[in-house]
Amino acid sequence: MPKFAPISKPKGFMINLVYLASKRMYGKVIAPISVIYSRSLAPLYVAMKIDRVATQLSLSKDEVNLIKSFVAQTNNCSFCADMSQYLAHKSELTQDERLTDFRSNPEYSDRIKAMLEYVEEVNATRQASQATFDRLKQHFTEKEIVEVTWVCAAENYFNYLAKPLGLTSDSLSVRSQVNENRRVA
Repeated sequence: MPKFAPISKPKGFMINLVYLASKRMYGKVIAPISVIYSRSLAPLYVAMKIDRVATQLSLSKDEVNLIKSFVAQTNNCSFCADMSQYLAHKSELTQDERLTDFRSNPEYSDRIKAMLEYVEEVNATRQASQATFDRLKQHFTEKEIVEVTWVCAAENYFNYLAKPLGLTSDSLSVRSQVNENRRVA
């Protein structure tokens, strides 16, 4: 339950445009917009810049999404985990709600396992052991390691906005799957 009531009728031209864009993109005004950005527009510009940077990375979309999903699940951020699932479904990316057992999942390559092990350790301790870092270096370039670390930090930023302000799942992934099932039927 959000700590603040969502604002259904915001004041200001820019935020009204944001509401309209959200309705077009997601079929509804998503919680961060109605709870956070409707009260302070400046953080929205930061969020938009983070999202834009994420599209310019050399990591694959799948890798970026797996990192975001893993961090959101680890941090127990239901809004962010739902958003990751929704975006994965929309973009036909790998989606896996069982990321916590990645080590034993035969579907994951050694590269993905090394990445998730690193992200897990960084997310828990804000650092990585030399052994974990060395395993990551076997599969990723220095540039990619910086990007993996950046995606982990960026997702934590979003989680640290959503969790303390009580944002919960907007059920976007469920709505997406229902809409997909309607199209198939």
